[in-house]
Amino acid sequence: LFFFLAGYLWILESEGKSVPKILAGCLFCSFSFILRLHFVVLAPLVLATLYARNPSKGWRNIFWGTLALAVFPALWFSYVVYEGPRQVGLHTSLWTQAGEGRRFKITWDFLKGFPLRLAGIVFSPIGLLLAVSGLLTQFKSREARLFYLWFFLAFSLSFLLPQKTLDHPFYLLPVLPAAAYFAAKIYGGLCERFKNRQIFVIAFWAVYSLATLRFVIGPLYK
Repeated sequence: LFFFLAGYLWILESEGKSVPKILAGCLFCSFSFILRLHFVVLAPLVLATLYARNPSKGWRNIFWGTLALAVFPALWFSYVVYEGPRQVGLHTSLWTQAGEGRRFKITWDFLKGFPLRLAGIVFSPIGLLLAVSGLLTQFKSREARLFYLWFFLAFSLSFLLPQKTLDHPFYLLPVLPAAAYFAAKIYGGLCERFKNRQIFVIAFWAVYSLATLRFVIGPLYK
């Protein structure tokens, strides 16, 4: 997540004008793809951002961005092709990593446990409520378009690899930055509604902490 965010920030700072910054940012994102294979679902977000930041040079940016994003996956595949016959457990894609049959299988255990995973591990109960509220209220904002794309691309892993996301919540790490944006929009709006903002902030985080303890205290003593 660190490498992807660092690269994405560099891409934003390039404003679609500086090819060296675009290449550097995309290389950081490319590196995140081989650190955790599931981050590759965010590749369309990077390309969409490259176009949106400077539409007049959008296709040029997409060309250079695509080349840079492919660098580390290409090196990894080359290594696997060379070393594959002599190594065990090398994963070349999300599909080989989920080869035990976890693809596209939406089970009752998933439907029952996934919301609790989101509320208890990924977001926290109030954080999940804020994020969902933001998703439902920011669709008219042009600023939010890329964050919607980010959220749904990252969240698509829940349906591509449902059991793995249920067993390993870190598969939803790519969702967090986009969800934080939507949660922050709602939180900021709530702060503006109160004249005594300091009291609201203290009360909000007190309630937030108490609600989160429900999911934290148990595992601490196990």
